[in-house]
Amino acid sequence: MADFILEEQIENVINKTTKEYLKEVLSSYYNGNYRAVVVVLYTIVIYDLLKKIVILKEIYNDKGAEKIIGEIKKQQSNNPKSPEWEGSLIEDVYKETKLISAVEKDELLHLKNERNYAAHPIINIDDENEKLVLKQITKETASDLIRKAFEIVFLRDAILAKNIVNDIISDLNLYYERVKTEGLENYLNTKYFRRMIQERKDSLFKSLWKFVFILSDDECNKNRESNYWGLVFLYNENKNHYQNLIKKDKDYYFNKLQLETIKSWCGSGGIDVNYDTIIMFKSISRITNLIKFLESAPEIYAVLNDYAKNILKQSINHMYIEDDVVEKSLYQVNNQNSDLFKEQVKLKSDTVFMSGNITNHFEMVFKMINNYTNTAHNWTEPNNYCILDDSNLEVIFYQSEFRDCKEEFLKFLIRYCIGAQKYLQAQYLFSYLKKYKKYFKEEHCYMILEGMNNNSQYYENNDKTTFIREVEKMFKDSSGKELAKEEKELYGNLY
Repeated sequence: MADFILEEQIENVINKTTKEYLKEVLSSYYNGNYRAVVVVLYTIVIYDLLKKIVILKEIYNDKGAEKIIGEIKKQQSNNPKSPEWEGSLIEDVYKETKLISAVEKDELLHLKNERNYAAHPIINIDDENEKLVLKQITKETASDLIRKAFEIVFLRDAILAKNIVNDIISDLNLYYERVKTEGLENYLNTKYFRRMIQERKDSLFKSLWKFVFILSDDECNKNRESNYWGLVFLYNENKNHYQNLIKKDKDYYFNKLQLETIKSWCGSGGIDVNYDTIIMFKSISRITNLIKFLESAPEIYAVLNDYAKNILKQSINHMYIEDDVVEKSLYQVNNQNSDLFKEQVKLKSDTVFMSGNITNHFEMVFKMINNYTNTAHNWTEPNNYCILDDSNLEVIFYQSEFRDCKEEFLKFLIRYCIGAQKYLQAQYLFSYLKKYKKYFKEEHCYMILEGMNNNSQYYENNDKTTFIREVEKMFKDSSGKELAKEEKELYGNLY
């Protein structure tokens, strides 16, 4: 039972009585009594389903559960000793509640059939001897049935059969308000996602998408960040499924997207655009959150319809600066706000998912960086030393790796990190190189040495010795050998 530890899963069972009954299944399984496993397992499934139906009826006033209980009482009244009600229970639970899906119903009916085969002899009427046999139950069959029974019934709360999307979102928002994303993914998975049928998760996904990317009322603005992370963690649980879900209903997911820029968000009130304003805009804006989502899930970009792609493109091109920052330097644009110009460069650099050719994208990034750095006053503040910071590089690396362009990224990274124009900037940039050192090969180390050897911000830097020691270690880790003396002599400024 790889990746499924029965003893651990029993501890997660909601109903305490069910948990005790399941210890018999545990004992039978580990003693090799697989026929007993199937017979007892099915009985406990029926028991646990009934307990959940009773809870739905008595605590949550569920009409479907009430109907099922009423039908069982009617059958028992007509024939007290007959177990006929059991035969239709699984079908009724599927029809009258949202506790199990159609696929899960079929899985439970399969368990029921296996129980019948395990408990009753099979008569071969075509055999002249009319042999009576019991079907063999293998360890693999027992293991598979146990796993599915846990996933479909035992680990699922009855309340998750109710329409509790709003309750989940409220709980998500409250958790995020207290500790942000720390432990949030595990919290949502264990408390909700793993216990919900797919139809319910689909409904939650659609609601979160609407709250994050479409609606703009005060409540959505307040909780946009928390709802964004809920959407991301739900999407990560089953990426292929949600991609197909989006494909099937593109009108819902894309046709209500709206173009947004920081200028339109600030309006005509004359809000002073500073660093805090930019941070607030990023957290509240629907389109910036969509961009962030696509950066972490670039496969979704191919699913977008033409309307959504155009909204996205125009929002990105004009998000912070109306002018084209690829073609114009900071001193040439209408609004010469260096913070906004820098944000525009970072945004366009991050959106690798939109580029047709990644090499051309990286050339565009360097052109934008040059347009920013050729204005001298940008270097008076330490915060301006690194246009692309660690988080930007992570985003670019992830998308490059997704496109199978890791080599192109490493060359881009090295070129960027050896292009320092100030001593302090060199120290920052070198720290970024160290983060990706496990991907470097010999030729990458030579590129780094050559770049530093041609840039006085490195070979005249107080940290030069540290730089050299780190690159030599990178070289040894990647090649298994020391950098030769004659090789060092090629980089005379450093050595």
